Amino acid sequence: MQAEEQITKIDTPRAIAKILTRHFQSRGKFTLLTLSGDVRGETAIVANDPDARYLLVDTLPKSIARTIETARCIQVRGAIGSLYTWFECDDLQVIEEGLDRYYEIPYPAELFQLQRRNAFRVGLPTRTPASMRGRASNPNLDTDIAFFGRIDNISATGIGIILNQSLAALMPVGTIIFEGHIVIEDHLNIILDAEVRNNRPINDHESVIGMEFSVVSPSDALTIARAVLDVQRAIRMDEDNLL
Repeated sequence: MQAEEQITKIDTPRAIAKILTRHFQSRGKFTLLTLSGDVRGETAIVANDPDARYLLVDTLPKSIARTIETARCIQVRGAIGSLYTWFECDDLQVIEEGLDRYYEIPYPAELFQLQRRNAFRVGLPTRTPASMRGRASNPNLDTDIAFFGRIDNISATGIGIILNQSLAALMPVGTIIFEGHIVIEDHLNIILDAEVRNNRPINDHESVIGMEFSVVSPSDALTIARAVLDVQRAIRMDEDNLL
């Protein structure tokens, strides 16, 4: 079963207002990133004005804020379920209210949406070299957690990795994963952000951490979907050779 991909361009003001208002009403978050994708950060939507046609979001951490604020153009990405939205912004405004800082993002002239369906998940046998490393941001901790784990399963929309339970305990549901470097030998080498969706023990010492990928570009989405199918074919060929 192949993951279906449908990209739609929306350029009517009324439709754009409805889409962005829906993101606000769903208590959504946006990822702001440079066009190269080298610098990115997730931020919450705090206000929306369809009449004035702008959104207000929280500022990013100081370590990346300046790069985003001074970029000539950035990309804004958001998701509701399996429906992904993105657009470019070349007029990001910094709003200061006392000690608080926000970003004002004007509604774009056009935006794009990607609908992802039928995500096929494949389990990876232990003989397949496959790993993920990255940084985990637990809102209850002051510092990020570095992790490295073996990939248990992967789909076009998410991944499961095996960690020892002492480390898994520091990554509860809702933990944000930054710069997750996913490597499946001969099939996939990609860096993505994600969010922990489940955390389940598989034995006395290990747990599988289930993650959902954050908003990804259309090209990355297709790369992952194709890699999942390639891995499935490779596993079947290995099984046939063992017969």
